Amino acid sequence: MPLVAVAARARSSLNASSSHPTWRSSGNTQHVSTFTFRPRVRRLDRTRVNANVWTDLFLAPERKRERAKASLLDAISRTERGLIASDEEKAVIDELARDLERMNPNKNSLACAQINGEWKLAYTTSASILGASKPAIFRPRGAIYQTIDTSTLRAQNRETSPFYNAVDADLSPTSKSAVNVQFKTFSILGGVAKIKAPENARGALDITYVDEDVRVSRGDKGNLFVLTMSDRTKRLPRDE
Repeated sequence: MPLVAVAARARSSLNASSSHPTWRSSGNTQHVSTFTFRPRVRRLDRTRVNANVWTDLFLAPERKRERAKASLLDAISRTERGLIASDEEKAVIDELARDLERMNPNKNSLACAQINGEWKLAYTTSASILGASKPAIFRPRGAIYQTIDTSTLRAQNRETSPFYNAVDADLSPTSKSAVNVQFKTFSILGGVAKIKAPENARGALDITYVDEDVRVSRGDKGNLFVLTMSDRTKRLPRDE
């Protein structure tokens, strides 16, 4: 039988009633018995499906927030804390920060235990903190930290290499998320010299987003700060 005829006969057999295919050979001729094609249908576990739906609904905001946080951290990772960020990159980062701020899980930031500890600066638009106008040799090259302790209403900004400068400050809450900052003492070269800050050395800070590992803040001069948690146990007790 020609191959075309064999193929035609095989196709016509799909409508027959046999439940299993059987192939028989006789010389150069192949005979195909008829069979019925019954695709296997997978049954859904309704209990599991319903559980997944409810789980997805419950976790969706958390997943969305994690994606927004990852996008922000990825964008700032290529800017050397903001030092080499272009105006276009700054605009994109600011919008990513605003997206995350809208999802702040702790609107009452100052009452949130997660705010306390030492935070590492990951990005800022503050040229003075970055030393943007200074020759490269005088810019901070090591990590920059900020410690907040709401139990004593104190804060500390601390540079590492190369000069190890620091400044202590008192905090005065002005809302559930914002504080006035009064700088008190500048510490030069790791404490070799300490200088009392003048009365006009003050500022303000609004903690617009905080969770267990990322904090976003905005200063009174419009600067944006993004920090990551470094040491949850760090505190700033007041001297007796």
